[in-house]
Amino acid sequence: MSEAILKIHALIISANGHLRAQAFSPSTVDKYNHLWSKLVKFMAASGLEVYDKEVGQDFLAHLYGQFSYSGLSRNEKSVVRKIQYLTEFQEKGSVQVKRKRPGHHFTGDIGNLMESFIKSRQESGFSPSTLASNKLYLHVLLVFLEGNGVGMAGSITPADLVAFVESQKDTSVTTKYGMFGAIRNFLKHLHSIYPDTRDLSAIIPKVNYIRQAKLPSVYSKEEIQSLLAVIDRGNPKGKRDYALMLIGARLGLRASDILGLTFANLCWESCQIVLDQKKTGRNLELPLTSEIGDAIIDYLKHGRPVSHQPYVFLCLTPPYGQLTNVTVSTITSDYLTLAGIDTSTRKHGAHILRHSLVANLLDQKTPIHVISGTLGHSSTDSTRHYLRIDTKAMEPCALQVPPVSPTFYDRVTDFFFSVKKNQEKL
Repeated sequence: MSEAILKIHALIISANGHLRAQAFSPSTVDKYNHLWSKLVKFMAASGLEVYDKEVGQDFLAHLYGQFSYSGLSRNEKSVVRKIQYLTEFQEKGSVQVKRKRPGHHFTGDIGNLMESFIKSRQESGFSPSTLASNKLYLHVLLVFLEGNGVGMAGSITPADLVAFVESQKDTSVTTKYGMFGAIRNFLKHLHSIYPDTRDLSAIIPKVNYIRQAKLPSVYSKEEIQSLLAVIDRGNPKGKRDYALMLIGARLGLRASDILGLTFANLCWESCQIVLDQKKTGRNLELPLTSEIGDAIIDYLKHGRPVSHQPYVFLCLTPPYGQLTNVTVSTITSDYLTLAGIDTSTRKHGAHILRHSLVANLLDQKTPIHVISGTLGHSSTDSTRHYLRIDTKAMEPCALQVPPVSPTFYDRVTDFFFSVKKNQEKL
């Protein structure tokens, strides 16, 4: 760094670049910025323009008073580390990162074939998360095989695979479901390359696991209106948050799609929002209503920082980057609390806006194919699990419990008979 001490805004911009260069995730960078924005406010209130170690210590003392690191909670220790990161960067121009995530290195004949399998999956359009889990699971198999002296794909025997399956007996059902599926697909890939060899995929058992989607958390139309009403639109943050929440509540867009909105997605002439969904890649066209349009314009004119970023919604502190899903979920939760809405038995992240819109549409007897189109689903099958939240519509489907015969509890051989007799003795 050319200067010993930088102004706090310039320092944060440089520190952000360093975080990204060290491969910190966007959500983690956002957490650092959230804390540093509080530091900026503290410095402004104290009349300070430059940051150094002493200012950092004063800020921590402002938060926790006189403290010992060992006596802090996990979250408080995280705050201290974030301030220490900024201090070290200010003093040295770089930060020595102590944590390193181990990579999955594929070596040898089997490793090379695993990499070719991953590449073929990538070319087939599998999502990054699926590819990452496949790498993880295949690496577990590779380490096991190498540890047992198996270095060539042609040397893998059914006994090796049976031994591997046995080694995973204490692994959770959900993990085995994903792991064994990835390994079966890899073994089928091997057989397609070497068709004269035995297809070993049948050695890996199928795990009987059905992932049941949890019942979505929903909020009433009145509760959503209360959430929107409590937002203070008299400041830049409120203008941004109101537009964010309104789009989620009225259109049901996922948080990732709202945050990914660029100016090119806003078609003012046709009054539409047109985008490709991040989760599915499918194109989606939604109405740009006057209510939503007015909220966006108010934010753009009076709340959005001056920036060359293409995204509509930005952070309020330098370097004015794109918001993350974590931030939007935190914003949603904060306003639910501010509105006095009980969230003790319900989820309170950004996705509740999408779920609550569906509940409202179902309450209005909206056809499922219309709801499916609004949500951007490829078929109504993806939308059907939302039907479980329409309890009013399901009431006529409930089956009556048949009456119990008067002689039911008098059967001598029955379990209930013995319980009844024991109660009589007492």
